[in-house]
Amino acid sequence: MRILAFYLRHQNIDMNRHIMADFHRRLRAYYVNGHYRGFYKTDEKRLPMAGITILAFSNGRKQFRGAGRFTEEALEVVFRQIDRCYAKKRCSRAANQDEAAPEKKPPDFSQKKA
Repeated sequence: MRILAFYLRHQNIDMNRHIMADFHRRLRAYYVNGHYRGFYKTDEKRLPMAGITILAFSNGRKQFRGAGRFTEEALEVVFRQIDRCYAKKRCSRAANQDEAAPEKKPPDFSQKKA
């Protein structure tokens, strides 16, 4: 039982490291480029009495808001929303392409109408 608990605890730690490394990669990309996947920061509000930072990101068509105790925590919330949006769009695009109408054949002008 101890071995199982030890294994599960270390597996969870490795998973957390992976999640944090992924977030740090996204955060670094945002700070270097000034945007994340085409979304720019449009608004930032700090509520000092509540201890909350609210961020708004937009690409001109969609807008996402995230809140957290620190700016990085709010960024993490917004990045997750943006990633979910991209995942859904890619899936829906692939599904729409598969369900699209069959290929249109070019008109056959070899037959003359009487």
